[in-house]
Amino acid sequence: MSIEKKQFPSGLTAYVDHMPEAQTTAVNVFVPFGSIDELPGQEGVAHALEHCVFLKTPDFPDKQAIDLHARLNGMDQNANTYYTRTLHETHGMSAEPAFHHLSEVLQHAEIPDKDAAHEMKAVRREAITGLDDVENAHAVSLDYAVFGSPYGRRVIGYHNALNFKGELLRSIYEQQYILGAMTVIIAGATPADEAYALLERYFDIDTRIALPDRPVPARPTFAGNRISGFVRPESSNVRISVAHPLTPEITERVKYDPTLYDIATSIMSEECFQQLRYDKGISYDGGVGIDTYNHDHAWSLQSYVTTDAQQVAAANDVFATIFAKRGKEYDSDHIKAGLAMGKYGVLSSVESVDDHMDHIVSQLEYGIIPQDISEVSERLRTLTADDVRDAIDNLVDLAATQPRFEHRTGKRKALGRVDTIVDQSSFM
Repeated sequence: MSIEKKQFPSGLTAYVDHMPEAQTTAVNVFVPFGSIDELPGQEGVAHALEHCVFLKTPDFPDKQAIDLHARLNGMDQNANTYYTRTLHETHGMSAEPAFHHLSEVLQHAEIPDKDAAHEMKAVRREAITGLDDVENAHAVSLDYAVFGSPYGRRVIGYHNALNFKGELLRSIYEQQYILGAMTVIIAGATPADEAYALLERYFDIDTRIALPDRPVPARPTFAGNRISGFVRPESSNVRISVAHPLTPEITERVKYDPTLYDIATSIMSEECFQQLRYDKGISYDGGVGIDTYNHDHAWSLQSYVTTDAQQVAAANDVFATIFAKRGKEYDSDHIKAGLAMGKYGVLSSVESVDDHMDHIVSQLEYGIIPQDISEVSERLRTLTADDVRDAIDNLVDLAATQPRFEHRTGKRKALGRVDTIVDQSSFM
């Protein structure tokens, strides 16, 4: 298998991952408009627009008609907004209803004033509800404490300002939902020629429209180590994370060899968990990972744990041990186990349409020309224990040279002495 690529006169790009044995097809569209592209005072408008393109189109008089069309055709449909993109997703028994659905919401959304005002109530409720979860609130406040605005700000925007009018939403839709900037990904039972024919039928693939200018804010700079806190009065524990911002060099290595770094951090995480839970007995969870949710200017190496306030120092001792342990110090069997699980993670994705789709979308977001999963599995077969140890060493060196940001979430008294308390209103 291989992924076919075609670019149409409008600039629209299509990738087709034909899986002959599949019984379903996923069609996703990558719109390069996310929260990083929002103007000051419009924070959250990308996510609000993602909601409102489903309100009404020429073929679908209301959101209920859009939902019914999906269910009648055995199709899931959804959308999600990220820092660099909005992703419109479908997966169903046939590709044709997906192209019909996507062409309507991406090219012909009408966004009536009254319906938009009603939908904004749901968006505000979503924003407020999202912070009820302590771990989610901790992650958001951590990103803000380390990277500030706009990179640390939540994609969803500030809930007390989420009241965008239909006129503004329609204007941004016309400016940003430009077909020539979009990427269509088709994975599953549909062959390339059939997918291209459906694109030609439903999308204006020939008309080229000038693309909007999308300047990217400067990469954050860091003055030095600091400890921050986020107050959650109802929390009975303390959530602790230690973050080291990735350098541009390490960011590029992670982007172009993500599986290798997944394996390296899984080994480090297993060691961290072993010490926190079994050796020290101070936590039920804990681990290490690279946070790539945000824009690649704001990725970080993180360790995390939830524990008692009295165990903060002990947890930090464990983190210090993990971030100082070089690759050669790990037992060979642990390295082999990490490699084996990494290979399993890729190989178990080969038969899944959704996994194929997620794989292509993540590569596009990283700025990588998509490779078929079978090609990635070939790369996996060449990985050695020394490659994994070198990747661990790269992360250990990063932790030794980059600023250290510790972030705690819990009751004010349990946070101890911190340099800064993050105000929820600064990112919400």
